[in-house]
Amino acid sequence: MTASTVAQYLAALPADRRAALSAVRKVINENLPDGYEEGMQFGMIGWYVPLSVYPAGYGENPKVPLSFVALASQKSGMVLHFLCFYGQSHSLNLVHQRIQEERQEARHG
Repeated sequence: MTASTVAQYLAALPADRRAALSAVRKVINENLPDGYEEGMQFGMIGWYVPLSVYPAGYGENPKVPLSFVALASQKSGMVLHFLCFYGQSHSLNLVHQRIQEERQEARHG
């Protein structure tokens, strides 16, 4: 399946898969810290750090936002990937610091 938006991705799924993924998606969106964005990434629904926060990007590729969590329907089942910056707490701390800075700029800007 090739979808360019989350809505397209969900619409292309069978009803039972759409319901299950929508339920998980809702929980993630309700609990994800501020500063992350949702969209399509690597053919899956993804939540990632925007390039405005972490311009180095995924794998040091400045065209691909740094992945955080991904949700997918695959042939054998549904998958939730927790990428969590590959266990690099330094990267995670930098991202959270930058998100806080952007929030402060937005409040005072």
